[in-house]
Amino acid sequence: ADQEQRRALARRSEDNFIRFLDAVEMDHKVDPVLKMDVELQEGDVIPIGDRELGFLYTPGHNQWHLTPYLVGEGIYFTGDLVLQNVSAVYAELDGNLSHYQESLDRLLQLPIRRLMPAHFDEPKSPQRAIKLLVRTIGILERGVKNRLKEGFIDLRELTIQAMGEKIEGRGHYATALAVMHSFIDKFNREGSIEIKEMDPPYEQYRWKD
Repeated sequence: ADQEQRRALARRSEDNFIRFLDAVEMDHKVDPVLKMDVELQEGDVIPIGDRELGFLYTPGHNQWHLTPYLVGEGIYFTGDLVLQNVSAVYAELDGNLSHYQESLDRLLQLPIRRLMPAHFDEPKSPQRAIKLLVRTIGILERGVKNRLKEGFIDLRELTIQAMGEKIEGRGHYATALAVMHSFIDKFNREGSIEIKEMDPPYEQYRWKD
């Protein structure tokens, strides 16, 4: 029964992802071929009129995440790094929770006057928004660690226990799974957890004694 349930969930997730890809393909605003003529990196500065645009390397959400900022103005364009909630960290691709936390800590040290996220409204207080993210991640991390110490658990159940049963029916369920998986990935890199393959790629996890 559990195996059939997992298969049904996998099919539903796959169907949702296919619909997402179809929507992207039909959107005339999306260029199907990404063209890059200049590779940007931290330290680069681009003149834009009477202003200058600088770049910070802020990995975590993905490996190559950059935060552009207006030099001398304290205005930072953080993309998906700082949102109203924890950003998706797709560790199965090139995201890394430890790097994400380090990038947030770095932003806290900067004189940010305005913070422009990729989604949702501009926060009234940039420092408060970043501190809230840091605190939220800390709470989730401690909760995941404590649950893993109780015994083996899979990613789906871990996500439900952390975020509630209704999460499965919501559009950001895949993001929630990714966030939980980023904790698993971090603990695994640290050598702190045991991974048991039940029915590959289905896995369960627990904290090492």
